[in-house]
Formats: sequence, structure tokens, C-alpha cells
Amino acid sequence: SDFLIFCALSKERAAFQMTDAVVGPMSTIAGLNCQEVVIGEFKGFCITPQRMGLVNMAITAVKAIEVFQPKLVGMSGICAGVDGESKFLDIVVGDICWEYQTGKFKDNRFFQEPYQASVSNQLRVHLEQIVEQKELLISLKSNLYDSELKDSGMRLGPISSGSAVIADISKMEEIGIQHRKWAALEMEMYALYEAASQSLCRPIFFGAKSVVDMGDSSKGDA
Repeated sequence: SDFLIFCALSKERAAFQMTDAVVGPMSTIAGLNCQEVVIGEFKGFCITPQRMGLVNMAITAVKAIEVFQPKLVGMSGICAGVDGESKFLDIVVGDICWEYQTGKFKDNRFFQEPYQASVSNQLRVHLEQIVEQKELLISLKSNLYDSELKDSGMRLGPISSGSAVIADISKMEEIGIQHRKWAALEMEMYALYEAASQSLCRPIFFGAKSVVDMGDSSKGDA
């Protein structure tokens, strides 16, 4: 397999049907929920875990990477943005990623201990060049009419992952202490980065997600 793309939800995977990718049939391979995807001359699979979250994504990603031995691993989907660092419908590409929940509770206080995983320095240069391409951004917005798209863009930034859905501004502020430039919050990317970096085949890896809420009490399915 040339590549693997991981999506936490079937709705996220279904979005590839609206792209230039050729989406093929679904199948179960080694117990994995796979769908064939062809992008240009490259062939791969888009895979979803049984449930969303860090644990299920870690299990699925480790298994899939060892089975398919891909050259490249990616992730797409939706995330919560961070006020001041990202806007509605921004595409945030994670240059570094960490789990915000690691640390120690002592005397009714949580002492944070976040460990980070990052894309390779060589790939980071390519990603920086990609997110600066105005033509690409225009093509991505083609035939989309949501008012929030007017000011949305692409950016490379730190993304934090955790097992809980966050819809509380005070919790977002607490997580924000961990990185001054923190740009987005989601539930799977750190697991993918660690699975790829620790695998024997050592694929290139990165994740990109679109901001659909700001992690506050207005969070919903809209």
C-alpha cells in the first residue's frame, strides 16, 4: 500500500467522495474497516476504528501500519479550534501533537506532563510551503458557500489530543497553558503520530483537520 488515511468517523471518511480521489469499495482486511482510495497514481486505504478516541485509534493504527507497510500515513477529520489561534473552517495541520491528559493528580491539583510527537523536519518544510499556496486554498473552497469560509485558511500548528469531548471554555483555557501557540483540539491524532513513529516501517505521517467549533458550550452537531 502506498498510503493509509485514518478517519475517526464514517462521516469523515465519506467526505472523500466529494474530492478528486477515486473512492472504491469497502472491505474487511485483518479485521480492519477499510475502503479503497486512489489519489493520482497512488493506491491506498482509508480506515476507521471501531470507536473514536485515542485508544481505539492507537490499536487500529498500529495494526494497519504493520499489515499494510505504507510509505505515508495521514489523518483527516474535524476538530475544535482555539480562540485567537484558529478560526471556523480553518484547516489545521499538526506539526506537533500531544495528549493533554498525561500527568499526575496530587493534593487536588493536576500537574501536567505532556509528551510530544512531531512530523519530520523535512516534511514540515513541505507542509509549510503547501499551506501558503493561495491557489490550493481557493480550490478547496470551491462550491462551498458557508459564510465562515470567507476568512478561513490553512495553517501549520500544535494540536492536542484527548479522550473526552470538550465543550467547556474553562477546560480549553486549562489545556491552553501547555502550549502558547496551541491551535486545535481533537481526539485521535497523537495516537496516530506515536503509532507511525514507533512502527518498524517508519512511514511519513501527518494529520489535517478542519475547525468546526471552538470547544465551548455552543458545541453541537451543526
